[in-house]
Amino acid sequence: MLSQKEYELLREIQRNERHARVYKKVTVLLMLHSGCRAEEISVYLGISEGTVWNYKKQYEQEAELVKELERNLYHNS
Repeated sequence: MLSQKEYELLREIQRNERHARVYKKVTVLLMLHSGCRAEEISVYLGISEGTVWNYKKQYEQEAELVKELERNLYHNS
């Protein structure tokens, strides 16, 4: 799910994040990457399974947008 670079960046954010919502989002992604099930994550973090999947979907959409922007930026330069 995550590249090594993404994993390292998310771990850095997790270590330094002070806002609970952002910390939970990052932790969801890292836990999914490590093989945890949505049910487990929801119990550990006190969020619904739907929220787990929403965080994952949101990350994937944003990551795709960034990749598309990078492709267009370098292609049009």
